[in-house]
Amino acid sequence: MSERLKLQSLPALGLILALVYGLGGELIFKQSDYGDVIKGTLSISFLFLVPMGIGALVVALSPAQRKSSWPYAIFAPWIACAVLGIVVMLLAMEAWICVAMGLPIFFVMSSLGGIIIKWWHEQHQGRDDNNLLGIVLLAPLLFSPLLFSPIEARWQQPTVIHEVKASVVVNASADAIWNEFVTVPKIQPQEEHFAWFRAAGLPHPVEATLVNAGPKGVRYASYDNGMKVIEPVQVWSLYDRYRFGVNLDRGSGQQTPLWSDVASEHLHVLWVEYQIQPLSDKQVRLDLTSHYALQTPVNPYAALWVDFLLGDFQHYILDIVTARAENKS
Repeated sequence: MSERLKLQSLPALGLILALVYGLGGELIFKQSDYGDVIKGTLSISFLFLVPMGIGALVVALSPAQRKSSWPYAIFAPWIACAVLGIVVMLLAMEAWICVAMGLPIFFVMSSLGGIIIKWWHEQHQGRDDNNLLGIVLLAPLLFSPLLFSPIEARWQQPTVIHEVKASVVVNASADAIWNEFVTVPKIQPQEEHFAWFRAAGLPHPVEATLVNAGPKGVRYASYDNGMKVIEPVQVWSLYDRYRFGVNLDRGSGQQTPLWSDVASEHLHVLWVEYQIQPLSDKQVRLDLTSHYALQTPVNPYAALWVDFLLGDFQHYILDIVTARAENKS
């Protein structure tokens, strides 16, 4: 009877220890963001190796009959990862969007950790020293994030340049729509609407003022969290093209959960451009294009999320600009 209870308690023990291990990894890597040795939660060491340890713990501390099951080795670690994600959100250690972005990687890598333990168990099944041999394998898996992190810290992460473009047809003249985005009067509560970038915890725009209108002008944009952005004009072609650079004002607030993780260290918007293409005397197509530089160990995957959130931000701005221009026409 005691042996049966022991076997039944092992899966719960594995889940608990995997959760403790994951939270420990989150605390260590989160507190070490931008350090010289441990490079934060947006690193290979955390995103790929920590979930391997989670999967290894869940399967290693399971009854022998479960270790022999492929579905269990692959999917049981997902439970630990999902619970970890919920706890991290409840403790406000990460924004929900960060958890959503990280979980697919955690699922895949935790399954790999579980598969490694299953393979080891099958190779050494029936041997008296199986538990000892399992510890020999489990220890490197658990400590691999800390062992690999100093090596990763010496690598220069690759940089990629991406373009995100959004377009809208506006029932207004070129000069009418131009006046709505060169400067942006304070956005009123009734003009605000749901946007995924806002739900993700990113700051949303409040207003933008232009000093010295023309090719030597500078626009100053402010956001709801107190962040201010300095936007020097790069291209000024009246009623045609308007491009400006994007420089964060370091003295302003910018500590929303997601933004503080990515701003400048991993993501830098290079420039933003509005372009007007007349369709008729009272209708134009307005294009809003952003160029950004991304520097992460998982650029292709991260770019999917950045493109989505930045595109959502652009459509949010275009909706407000369009409504204002059409209401005045």
